[in-house]
Amino acid sequence: MMKRDVLLLFGGVPHEYLQRWEITSNLTLAEDNLGVQFKEITTENLLARTHNLTDPEKRKAKQLTDHLMQNAVQRAQGAALSEAEIQKATDLYVAMKSYVDHEDATAVSIVCGPWIHEPNYPTPCVALMLLQEDGVPAACQGDLDALLTMVLFKRASGVMSCMGNNFEVAGELGVGHCVLPRTLCVPMAALQPYYLSDYHGRKPSPTIHTSIPSGQVVTVARLTRNLETLILSRGLIVESLDLRDRCRNTLVIHVDDPARVLGAMKGLQQHLVVACGDHTKAMTAHAQRAGIQVKVV
Repeated sequence: MMKRDVLLLFGGVPHEYLQRWEITSNLTLAEDNLGVQFKEITTENLLARTHNLTDPEKRKAKQLTDHLMQNAVQRAQGAALSEAEIQKATDLYVAMKSYVDHEDATAVSIVCGPWIHEPNYPTPCVALMLLQEDGVPAACQGDLDALLTMVLFKRASGVMSCMGNNFEVAGELGVGHCVLPRTLCVPMAALQPYYLSDYHGRKPSPTIHTSIPSGQVVTVARLTRNLETLILSRGLIVESLDLRDRCRNTLVIHVDDPARVLGAMKGLQQHLVVACGDHTKAMTAHAQRAGIQVKVV
């Protein structure tokens, strides 16, 4: 019997989101159809783990803090951050990674609310970015469909992807998020230029803007609720922006019909997932084998 992919749900299933969003709530269906296994880690347990790192884990977190600070480029759009705030973020990453390693997990999601609203907690943006750079698909806001879409990209084409809020910007498709791996669209072990900033200008917890060069072909995708449909579109990156009134990274993507892409999803706050390269054929084949219909827009 094939080993199931373990997906860790930090904070569990976001029931407050499920009341308003078109997000998969039938976990058994996803487990059966996609061969995954969900495991919940409570926010309380994760927080306790961040406060009880071993000495080697503390050293690893400190090395990551030094790396982030020393290799960042300086930009006027950035914000001055204390080393202590960056350290909180890397501590969270090391704690999350310890669960990933212990459970032999292949992907994670996190319910962000407690980490955003509690003043002394780090936002999970940097931790999720670092997990992505480890090759672990990582979704925020407990969006299970975005997470499963990222898992499909990795299974179908072996590529990492990123998720983001979607909107129209200057007649193009915008996908914006505070989590964008620095390894996106570059060869293995390479990093795109990046700079450090705060969280939406309202919390001194770190986020990172990563500069993605224009001209990159991308595939935009999303699984809809309860695996009904895989939405797919092919596009081209026009710009990589830091819109101060939105999340730290906005990929401006040229697609044939932005309104059609945005209109293909029901409900509120439906994140899209972006991967570099044209993976429409591989994703279509993989989805169809799982009994998921495909809608190319």
